[in-house]
Amino acid sequence: MELSLLGDEKMPRFFVKNSQINDNKIIICGEDIKHIKNVLRKQIGDDIEICDQDTETSYKCEIEKIDEQSITTQIISVLDDVSENIKVDIFQGLPKSDKMELIIQKSVELGANAIIPTCMKRCVVKIDKKDENKKIECVAFGLGSQAKTDIFNKGVGAWSDYAKMVIATFLENYKTAFALKRLDYLESVFDDNATIITGHIIKKAPKVAIEGESFINSNNKLIKYTRQTKSEYMRKLKMCFQSNQFINIRFADNDVVKMGAGGETYGIQIKQDYYSTNYGDHGYLFLMVDFNDPDNPSIKVRTWQPDRNPNINSNLPRSNRDWGIIGPGNF
Repeated sequence: MELSLLGDEKMPRFFVKNSQINDNKIIICGEDIKHIKNVLRKQIGDDIEICDQDTETSYKCEIEKIDEQSITTQIISVLDDVSENIKVDIFQGLPKSDKMELIIQKSVELGANAIIPTCMKRCVVKIDKKDENKKIECVAFGLGSQAKTDIFNKGVGAWSDYAKMVIATFLENYKTAFALKRLDYLESVFDDNATIITGHIIKKAPKVAIEGESFINSNNKLIKYTRQTKSEYMRKLKMCFQSNQFINIRFADNDVVKMGAGGETYGIQIKQDYYSTNYGDHGYLFLMVDFNDPDNPSIKVRTWQPDRNPNINSNLPRSNRDWGIIGPGNF
């Protein structure tokens, strides 16, 4: 439950699934019933705001009927989305150690418009007078300690420490681009002819198939895979960035292999956790990246899958980490 502010009127807001809306009626069930009846002490005729969590449409509703197992409401009007008109700036006191990165990350996830580091009276950290007018020109979300260990400690001797640093920096920039919705950066790092395969979990397959799409059942999940061009992928990313208040990805496990051809070209297998306002999943991301120009990396291949697929690399023993996962050997 949230509190909605509409003009001078404050209304409690409740979230329902689209299936709970029928014509001009909305049925509330579950724990919200107790909160409405016993905490807010709402009565028949009182107004509340209800948000369809599937379509993000909000309604002003009047309570019509209160039962033990459900509350029936009547839709009075569809509410305008005012969230785009609200901009929140955060004046953040300077924290100790490296906590600022976490603060910036979480503030971005919550949709902050601006983050202004501020030296306050009780701040332990102090800024030198000669630096006090300088601005933070770049923000990057770092890799976790396990991800860094995977990059720097695996394959020792196979490639230089400089190459490992280039790869780690690239992954940090890639992760940051999603958190800050930097479509310009992502457009610059994908090769114009890149092989791009996206996927996500769906409830049921559509009746009409679209060219480039395929559907696979994996561990009782229906996965929709789509082969896309760079322009198609960027167009959908733009829509994704616009429709989500926050996007965050976390790399839990990485395995980097230098490709047999292409000079400084590497295959990167990543166990990825993806979170956003409207969607979340966990799966395996594979990137094949050309680092021959370290300042201008180029992604040649990008694929995703939710689980290990026994039809992929089936010739390998199940104990092999590449079993069931798309990787360098597939290209």
